[in-house]
Amino acid sequence: MRWLVVLLLAGCPEHGSGGMMNVPDAAVPPDAPFESGRACDVGVPTTNEIVVASPALDCPSRVCLRIPNATPDECTAGCVFASDCVNSPVSSCTAGYTCEPVVSVGPFACRSFCVCSDRAPPPPAGCATGG
Repeated sequence: MRWLVVLLLAGCPEHGSGGMMNVPDAAVPPDAPFESGRACDVGVPTTNEIVVASPALDCPSRVCLRIPNATPDECTAGCVFASDCVNSPVSSCTAGYTCEPVVSVGPFACRSFCVCSDRAPPPPAGCATGG
């Protein structure tokens, strides 16, 4: 299976390093966990591949995730454990979250993200899972 990672950094000189963006909304306290599950748009045509897009300005964490055959695209946040994942009040996720890597290539390779349990893909080969 092929994986697609999209990193959109044009026009964001402060994010030119290519690392994960965790730039909070002004209303989010600095150490608060970012909510996951709010609808977003990765900004690329529909593909049958997982897409991690950042910066996604409609997400508090600035990361939007597209899982094939699952709609809508959803805001996600980096995590270490599933307990790090906070469900947005406007999320359609009722199954809870898993904290898993979703892609094995690109700047987000093997990084774990909050993914709704009922739409989580199998972790990519070669990436350790955390919980």
